[in-house]
Amino acid sequence: MEKNNMLLSRGHLSILKSIASPVDFLSKKTSSAALSADPYKKSERSFFYENKARENKPSFRVPLDPKDQDRYRNSFLKKRMLHIWKKQRPLVHAAAKLPETLEITILKSAYRELEPILMSCYKEDFSFPFIPFSFFGWLQYVKLTAQITERQQEAALWQELSQFFQQCHQHQLLNDLFVEVKD
Repeated sequence: MEKNNMLLSRGHLSILKSIASPVDFLSKKTSSAALSADPYKKSERSFFYENKARENKPSFRVPLDPKDQDRYRNSFLKKRMLHIWKKQRPLVHAAAKLPETLEITILKSAYRELEPILMSCYKEDFSFPFIPFSFFGWLQYVKLTAQITERQQEAALWQELSQFFQQCHQHQLLNDLFVEVKD
């Protein structure tokens, strides 16, 4: 006779039909594979799924020049970039659950919205050549500046932007931005 598994409503627990009674369930052990089966497992490509913008107080303080703090607080371009990202992020979140070709199309669309002000934002803070190392360092700098100026929600959005640009970089969407540095 073949043993069939039946799933409970949420799929977090599988129970063999042979141990369906409560007494049998407590007395017999179910396999760890049956217990860990989760048919609703989130896509591994969805790094945005769990990383939603929420307030987290930083547990450290880094001294930052007051000029840098003021420049961040008063930067129209950074506010504009976050505003555009807030509009694009639901699409990017949903794209992770779609086939890869559609996901790349949505990433390109979001990138095209952010691209016009990206270099200007970068040039406000850094004068280094625009290469992947300095670009991702700048994103972390802006996130840290937002944390220091006690704008936790903005810091979470900058973290999401950093992850978004990393994903774009993996799909070679940023290649036209970066300058080749010659020795």
